[in-house]
Amino acid sequence: MNDAHPPWKWGILAQMWDSVVAFWRSGVAQISAGALLCASGLVCAGCSVDCDGPDCDCHGQRECILSCSARDCDLSCAHSSEVCGAICGDDCSFDCHDTDHCSTLSGDGSDIDCHNVHSCAAECGADCHYEAHDVSTVDVTVGPGSTVECRNIANCDVTCKGPCEVTCVSVDSCDLNCDSGTSEEGSGQNRSCQ
Repeated sequence: MNDAHPPWKWGILAQMWDSVVAFWRSGVAQISAGALLCASGLVCAGCSVDCDGPDCDCHGQRECILSCSARDCDLSCAHSSEVCGAICGDDCSFDCHDTDHCSTLSGDGSDIDCHNVHSCAAECGADCHYEAHDVSTVDVTVGPGSTVECRNIANCDVTCKGPCEVTCVSVDSCDLNCDSGTSEEGSGQNRSCQ
């Protein structure tokens, strides 16, 4: 197997799709069928934006899914009435706010900010920085070497696919799941998988 692409990374698209569908079915997020089809690339009526980078935004639409395959993409989605989403490669940044739900699928070294929404769901690669604040529910899976910060959130659920750092401030429930042979350390606001 090619060391540049860990085995967990090959199935990231399928896992993200499964995560979004499970998240939707759980009732936590109210993603419309159109948004799910748009995210999968099957059918889209003006909700998908492909961009070649480096900057791309989507504001004021009912649903918006941004896609950027270039490195260092700078994506933004806000003031959409239902859902914002981003699918991007390594070293991308995504700012999502003022909508019902934000979903992100990104590569290594990504910087994701989800705030002032009902729910956030994300999966990012190694060395990712994920920040969420003023959100009801967060469900995020990160690769090794990543950091996650949750502030002013009812439920923050983090899964680490290797060593990671998690900070929870003013969070009712902060759940940390450690995969890949790591174990949870710390308590309270500052926790980690080591």
